[in-house]
Amino acid sequence: MRLSKYAKALAEDTPLHVRLTLLAISLVLSTAVIIGAVQYGFNTSAQLQREGERLQAELRLAERYLQDVVIAAQQKVAMLAATPPIQGLIRAERAGGIDPFDGSSEQLWKDRLAQIFEGFAEHDRDLLQVRYIQAANDGKELVRVDRRDGRVVRAPENRLQRKARQPYVAQTLSAKPGEVLLFDINLNRENGVIQVPHTPVLRVATPIYSENGAVYGLVILNFDCRSILSQIQSLFSRIDQFYLTSETGDYILHHDAAKTFAFDLGHDHRIQAERPETAALLSGAELKKSVRERGPNGEMIGELRKLNFDSQNPDRFLLAAVFSPADDILAASFASRTAIFAIVALLVALNAILASYLARFMVRPLKTLTEAANAMRNGAHVDELSLPVERGDEVGDLAKSFQGMAAALEQRQQELSRSNVELSRSNTELRDFAYIASHDLREPIRATASHASMLLDVYKEKLDQAVVDRLSRICTLCERMAHLTSTLLDYSRIDTPVEIEQIDTAALIDVIKEDLAELIKERNAEIVVTGALPHAAGNDAQLRIVFQNLIVNGLKYNDSERPRIEIGGEALGTPEAPEGARFWVRDNGVGIDPEQQHQVFRIFKRLHRSDAFGEGTGVGLTFVKRVVEALGGEIGLDSALGVGTTFHFTNPGARAEPPLQEAA
Repeated sequence: MRLSKYAKALAEDTPLHVRLTLLAISLVLSTAVIIGAVQYGFNTSAQLQREGERLQAELRLAERYLQDVVIAAQQKVAMLAATPPIQGLIRAERAGGIDPFDGSSEQLWKDRLAQIFEGFAEHDRDLLQVRYIQAANDGKELVRVDRRDGRVVRAPENRLQRKARQPYVAQTLSAKPGEVLLFDINLNRENGVIQVPHTPVLRVATPIYSENGAVYGLVILNFDCRSILSQIQSLFSRIDQFYLTSETGDYILHHDAAKTFAFDLGHDHRIQAERPETAALLSGAELKKSVRERGPNGEMIGELRKLNFDSQNPDRFLLAAVFSPADDILAASFASRTAIFAIVALLVALNAILASYLARFMVRPLKTLTEAANAMRNGAHVDELSLPVERGDEVGDLAKSFQGMAAALEQRQQELSRSNVELSRSNTELRDFAYIASHDLREPIRATASHASMLLDVYKEKLDQAVVDRLSRICTLCERMAHLTSTLLDYSRIDTPVEIEQIDTAALIDVIKEDLAELIKERNAEIVVTGALPHAAGNDAQLRIVFQNLIVNGLKYNDSERPRIEIGGEALGTPEAPEGARFWVRDNGVGIDPEQQHQVFRIFKRLHRSDAFGEGTGVGLTFVKRVVEALGGEIGLDSALGVGTTFHFTNPGARAEPPLQEAA
């Protein structure tokens, strides 16, 4: 109770202009803190969502790449199974060593088949072993081609093995004609012994049936999965933690080498033991899952996905899991939080200065009225008046003035007329003051409501419903406050226009050349910038994607002894009416067939065989096209076979010169 009386006395003794200043500061501070906190929460949530979408997109790319690898392997084993020596060997063996169809001997058919196997292995560096195994003779290998120390060699007759006891032999022999079987990835074995260094292999097999419909044997291909797994890992950022497991959770890829293929080495390391949240995904029908966990290195954002790779058996999958550190993801949010605090502090400081000035301005007429009232000194007797003279604020001063005026009334009757005139003038000033004060104090409320309404109009689609409701509530409170007090002035407005960044393309090309130095040296290539390059509008990372992909594309698809890449650009329009810029990247490579040029920008589309011009996913030029179009430009190409290709694109927001920096 005493505290309440003390607070009341303190409030009454505090000057009115100080109270108005504190009220304005508290309103601006609370509004800024609420909006800043909501915006920070929204930014954090949006960044985590975008990171999850990025990780899932990379997992989908890994799935597509794995599917392409498997489809290519299935096609190869089916192609080998359909070659003439396969049936020729069967006919020759059953006819006593000579094929009655064309007179070829059994050994001749084996030699021919070995040559075909060797040719396939020479053109596919991942093809580790090709075998033709018969069902009879305890599953004896009829022909086998191996890759040893980088060379493709045919196994001599005395090194051919009997494989009837291997599970994949029995499973393949029981398959239907034309069916292609995929077997789990595991470490390669020879004569039952795991080979060192460890080589993960994928086995693809198909049964061989004779012309009379009886099963005779099988053709099986062993693929070295090291480059395949490395390519899958390369799809993910270097800060991500990536795991790949079998359907049972056994690790195929793990950053701890001791856990990779531990199931083949007699150890039990499974992902569901380390990360229990994966158990339900492995055993259930769910395709993907998002997780957040806190580990020794901080909070991690994780995405899990089943990678379905066998088109003939959709239930088969590999489980991929990728985790990204949340602190790195939220670095931008932390920076925005600091910026928000700085803006709030600036707003409060500006509000304190301006509110203090406005409050003093509003109270000054009251003091003038008090001074005028001291001169009136007319009205009722002093003992008839009930005035709050005990107040310590401006109202108390006014009451004391009226009390003094009443005491002197009898002594100054002769001045009554003059006092009435003065009082009339004072009343007129008071009405004028009330109008001016009401008008001036309505503006802050109207501006605050406009500020909240602007946030609703501009960001309504991006904010969740709770934020929209809070902003609507602010508008309602502002309207109510305007009707009750008409004394609040909004003097701030936040406007953060987003400007397109102007990138120095010449400097960017220099950085890309440094990044590609090894490739340029390896290809004995020359990268030339012709003339002065205009600046480009956009993001540094986006423009890096455009130029680097076009340069790498020109180096990759190039059979010249001295590959040459020319990069140029020109400003469009005039200095008075700029229309952006046009850039081009020209190479002296193999060129593109006119009939295939319309397919260049299709995702995952390669115009050459997978074994020609190195490996690739076929997504680079698709990314280039998407970035160029996202920046408002268009991309095209001119090409001639054997001469080279020129990719050209426009950048509407580019300037010939970088923007001037304001002086500090």
